[in-house]
Amino acid sequence: MENNQPNSPVVVIGFPRSGTTLLLHILISSGKFPEYDFSETHFFSHYYRRYGSLKNKKNKETFISEIKKSEWFQNSSISIEEIIAHTQSDDDQYESYYKNFMALVARQNNKTRWVEKTPYHMLYIPELRKALPDARFILMMRDPRDVTQSVLKYGWSGGLFGSIIKVAAAWNWHINHTRQTLESLGIPYLTVKYEDLTTQTESVLNDLNKFLDLDLDIQELNKNGMGVLRRSNSSYTTQSADEPKPIEEGAKNQGISTESIGRWRQSMPADTILDVEYITKNNCEHYGYEITSAGKPTLIRRLQIKTLIFFYWLQKRIRSLLFPLVRR
Repeated sequence: MENNQPNSPVVVIGFPRSGTTLLLHILISSGKFPEYDFSETHFFSHYYRRYGSLKNKKNKETFISEIKKSEWFQNSSISIEEIIAHTQSDDDQYESYYKNFMALVARQNNKTRWVEKTPYHMLYIPELRKALPDARFILMMRDPRDVTQSVLKYGWSGGLFGSIIKVAAAWNWHINHTRQTLESLGIPYLTVKYEDLTTQTESVLNDLNKFLDLDLDIQELNKNGMGVLRRSNSSYTTQSADEPKPIEEGAKNQGISTESIGRWRQSMPADTILDVEYITKNNCEHYGYEITSAGKPTLIRRLQIKTLIFFYWLQKRIRSLLFPLVRR
């Protein structure tokens, strides 16, 4: 592992509903990073190279106009003039606006480094690496059976997220792509499992401290935790957010809750479990998630699943070939 730079930015990535917000709030609660009123910029997935060369004045004006409309920009107290002023007049790289914006957020909060999490930035690792060569990457991991249920619970049923099977296929593809990209580029990264973060919190905090040069401490998080640390991180809880709760007692609706671990065991039908495990089996085994189903889906079902996965891959491939005209 490369030596960590104490002021290096931190990029948190992971499939949606994997605990990236929980991890973000833990890191911000360390006091080393700025606290801000937006959680995701979606910069690379929504803006990067979408407007053509920024050397073209009209393209640049359109790009800046779209940034000004964004929630993350409007929820910050940074002006577009500040971003432009900190971007060299001859610097026409999209990524410069991203890193200068985040650097200004840090500076405004008297911090020397920043952390940002946009789950789908996992598809833009080469671009992030080029823009932020000293950045530290953290891949947030969660049991795909819990992820699929959580994604659909939040109503993300459009497009590729129309069924549990589609979500499982998407999860599997994104995890494969992310791990292969990080490893092929030789990028040092830390994998944090949601289940470990909520049940072995102190051990995971130690790993984060070593990887990011921090001094995270459970007692300090209890006192000064922000965001989801002041309520349960479980989307199923009815707990009030008024009072921060001791992290060590995470199984009882506390700031870091174990409530949402393994919910699929109580509510996912056996045939659906079989399908999801068939799709995600290799990654489940790689990350230590138990396979509970014996056997495989029927031949017809396997053909249906493989066809779905093929068209998912094909759509991703077409999007990458058409990039930057459409999002990945």
